[in-house]
Amino acid sequence: MLGYATPDELLGVRLDAAVFRNPADFRRLVELLADNGEFKDVEFEWQRKDGVPLTIRCSGRRLGGP
Repeated sequence: MLGYATPDELLGVRLDAAVFRNPADFRRLVELLADNGEFKDVEFEWQRKDGVPLTIRCSGRRLGGP
């Protein structure tokens, strides 16, 4: 979906700079996880490796840790 050849290639990039089109969205996601431990149906603008924009809707939760 994001155009990276391998999972390791994607793991090697900074999500806030390479994937999120707006770094503030990444910070908002981190805050949601810190405050609530989860988020549901949140829309973000991402970009593929080649710069093509994507609108995604995702849900997630924090695993492990305090």
